[in-house]
Amino acid sequence: MASSAQLRLMSDLKAMRNEPKSLGLFSSADVFQIHHYKKRLLLHFYGIFHERLVLDGVESQQNGRDDAFIMMARFVWMQGHPVTMFVLFQLQPSMTFKPIITVPNDKDLLLFKLVPNVESAIKIPSSIEVTCGDLMYRVEVDIKSISPALPPPSDLNFFQYQEDVDIYHSDFGEDLPPSSLVQQSLHEIAPDPNQPHGRPSRTFRGAYVANRHFTPTRASISSPPPTDLTREVSLCLGAGVFGIASLVPSESRGRLNVESVKSDESQVAETQEANTRCIGDGDENIILNPQFDDGLSNWSGRGCKLALHDSMGDGKILPLSGKSFASATERTQNWNGLQQEITGRVQRKLAYEVTAVVRIFGNATTATVRATLWVQAANGREQYIGIAKLQATDKDWMQLQGKFLLNGVASKAIIFIEGPPAGTDILLDSLVVKHAEKIPPSTPPDFENVLYGVNIIGNSSLSDGLNGWFPFGSCTLNIANGSPHLIPPMAKDSLGPREPLSGRYILATNRTQSWMGPSQTITDKLELYLTYQVSAWVRVGSQRNGPQNINVTLAVDSQYVNGGQVKANDDRWYEIGGSFRIEKKPSRVIVYVQGPSSGIDLMVSGLQIFPVDRKARFKHLKKQTDVVRKRDVVLKVTGSDTDIPWGAFVKVKQIQNNFPLGSCINRTNIDNDDFVDFFVKNFNWSVFGNELKWYWTEPQQGNLNYTDADELLDLCEKNGIEARGHCIFWAVDSVVQSWIKSLNKNDLMTAVQNRLNGLLTRYKGRFRHYDVNNEMLHGSFYQDRLGKDIRAYMFKTANQLDPSATLFVNDYHVEDGTDTRASPEMYIEQILGLQDQGAPVGGIGIQGHIDYPVGPIVCSALDKLGILGLPIWFTELDVSSDNEYVRADDLEVMLREAYAHPAVEGIMLWGFWELFVRYNGHLVNAEGDVNEAGRRYLALNQEWLSTSHGHIDEQGEFKFRGFHGTYNVEIITLTKKFSQTFTVDKGDSSLLLNINL
Repeated sequence: MASSAQLRLMSDLKAMRNEPKSLGLFSSADVFQIHHYKKRLLLHFYGIFHERLVLDGVESQQNGRDDAFIMMARFVWMQGHPVTMFVLFQLQPSMTFKPIITVPNDKDLLLFKLVPNVESAIKIPSSIEVTCGDLMYRVEVDIKSISPALPPPSDLNFFQYQEDVDIYHSDFGEDLPPSSLVQQSLHEIAPDPNQPHGRPSRTFRGAYVANRHFTPTRASISSPPPTDLTREVSLCLGAGVFGIASLVPSESRGRLNVESVKSDESQVAETQEANTRCIGDGDENIILNPQFDDGLSNWSGRGCKLALHDSMGDGKILPLSGKSFASATERTQNWNGLQQEITGRVQRKLAYEVTAVVRIFGNATTATVRATLWVQAANGREQYIGIAKLQATDKDWMQLQGKFLLNGVASKAIIFIEGPPAGTDILLDSLVVKHAEKIPPSTPPDFENVLYGVNIIGNSSLSDGLNGWFPFGSCTLNIANGSPHLIPPMAKDSLGPREPLSGRYILATNRTQSWMGPSQTITDKLELYLTYQVSAWVRVGSQRNGPQNINVTLAVDSQYVNGGQVKANDDRWYEIGGSFRIEKKPSRVIVYVQGPSSGIDLMVSGLQIFPVDRKARFKHLKKQTDVVRKRDVVLKVTGSDTDIPWGAFVKVKQIQNNFPLGSCINRTNIDNDDFVDFFVKNFNWSVFGNELKWYWTEPQQGNLNYTDADELLDLCEKNGIEARGHCIFWAVDSVVQSWIKSLNKNDLMTAVQNRLNGLLTRYKGRFRHYDVNNEMLHGSFYQDRLGKDIRAYMFKTANQLDPSATLFVNDYHVEDGTDTRASPEMYIEQILGLQDQGAPVGGIGIQGHIDYPVGPIVCSALDKLGILGLPIWFTELDVSSDNEYVRADDLEVMLREAYAHPAVEGIMLWGFWELFVRYNGHLVNAEGDVNEAGRRYLALNQEWLSTSHGHIDEQGEFKFRGFHGTYNVEIITLTKKFSQTFTVDKGDSSLLLNINL
């Protein structure tokens, strides 16, 4: 039977169960050590706490203070059997234990109150001593880190954990309790019929957290303890796991150290998900000894030695702040540097801001310095997170700044400073890592008084001679006649009908540098955040020797902005088109036309730079979308003689648009359930950022890793999301593994064949698309090493191995006019060449990493590529602006242009979550808040769903026009209510659907 004290506590626990205020957590670093004499302890932990408790007539309250908490330790003596200790606890930073009461009538009850403490560390008593009967027990506590408070889920069911641990103590002998009593005790303490309590064994039995099963690891026996009377047991509960831990007798010798509890990562994540505050959360720096006031305490060298300095370089290098700085010296690898472990002080799903003050010293005057985070999960998976990098010098201290976010639970986390070449010391003055402040929402730019379509280039027609123009460099400018009178097509699409051009042009001669040409100053004519389109006719002189690049460039203070490029292969006039935007107030902006080699004349006619009216373009695109993406539908409704459907009410609602809208995902993303939730709700296709690339699946020869891709693909298939395979090969030299580069021609060919066979066979039928040889307009590694036929061979072999997959070419800057290597014309030439070699090219991938999208320029590229008759996909679309409203506009431009074009059959975003997408390109902020770009995306998703309602006409028909996809129709007559699901596929003719009531 349980003692009266046990029963009272059990009653109180039941009472608290219905409305608990908060829970306490052990982290994986928490260690409770129990010293005892002669008797075995049966140890139980409970993490449930309520602000008002009554135990044995003693009432404890928080007195209305949020920072005061109660800890109770109850020791129940059962004659001839183990002592049971019950603990209710709530720990927070900046608290100190202080005993407040000992109940005279109940010697086994102790109360401790946590009160505020100005120090940041948590201080706890070194031991708690309790006298029970003729024995004294001392519990020594060493909590290295405390996890935060956790609001309980509604289905909280006595968060429990059970362990059976084998420990030997030579002086226990006949006093050991029978296992049946241990089992009975467990039932009495947690009387839950859903929790199994089997007979104690010598290994872990398992764990149940809110009725979810965990699988812990086995324990390991370390060397025997000293043979004095005091025996020590160390118990570490895994991160985020509440529970019961049972210590039972064994015949084995030795000290048992339960070092960790392995569990299903997603369930541990759920437990930690609800954490509200922890050490390192808030404005506090989670780095210990950040300015080296305590020497090198808490710091270590990562493969090198550390030294502390108050000065260096004959006194020329002094601390920027504080009294000392540290150096990483005797570095032999670029990853050597200074490091600090931050395990237990960094929390998942929180964004952290990192600021390091660094410089270098030694044999380099400048070098790249990086801040990197190494994370290890409970299952041993490792991850390196690049936080920030900069070009440091040996002259000045510089600030290295960046942000990071942990998606999953980190069993170990180390931040380190690395980067410079071997032999160069890294100097660190200070390091700050703290919870990143949330940036206030952007303010929409004010474009109310903008004159769209008005050219800001003065004297563009040259009617006033060269007034307003000047040579950029020492070239000579003159005016000549004979240029086109037509407005360039891309500009005409934006401007509409205009007066023809004058036919005059500027002739730039005596060019001794490629950057020389005609120019104007336009500083005062630009509005911040406004997108400008660039247009001109350009031509090169007869001195040309091969193709010449021509570029409109903007010199914005010390930066250069690309306003459009074209490659001139002969002496024809070429249209040049591009765009730009200025987001920070400049002191001077000069636009100039440049590019051809020195000695070659350059001709420029009708240069125009004008702000783009995007909303006017959207009106046109909506009409085009209605033509391209919708279909007429006729619902033919019939019924029985007694249920004539004429006049019945009809409600049609589209539940899914079947146009592919997808996103890039990475393996670490899916450890964040908020990320997964947004992804599966708002996208129907996926592509993996790195996990299918060759350098990921086989970083070293023969060392294959498909685990990450498998897990991503499993998630997609589980949620009905299609996947693109990106990519089989990558043509760019800089991303090819070093072991591949080291192979001779025959071995390289064998490796290519093995890659094709291994990947396409493993995933046959599971990826709908493959990017076969990524970025062939920008790289030619395999063609250079294996000959011109290798590209077609890759396509043909991939098709043989998986005929169900559509095979794509994939490249960037094809759509924006900024890259002469990737014009639509060059892409078309490449595709036709592959087809001539028998390559089954099935689709055209346009990556879509675009800076300042202008609809007519994008549409022009799509029109040109569309003549091939192949499906076009935007495969890696992203946009970027520090103003989320401008970013939203950019995204809307791209989505509407693509969706309205008949040749486009799918759109993939290259991510959507901050810190896992291009800088300033996110739709969702790091901690889960949807910004204006995200809201715009969601609004377009809703806009592209059709609804209709009305009544069945006299012919028994209901007609509507709707987007392609899946619908539900509801028909209500006088006698019945009928519903049915149907699909509207592509088609030029009306879809007739018969419905029989």
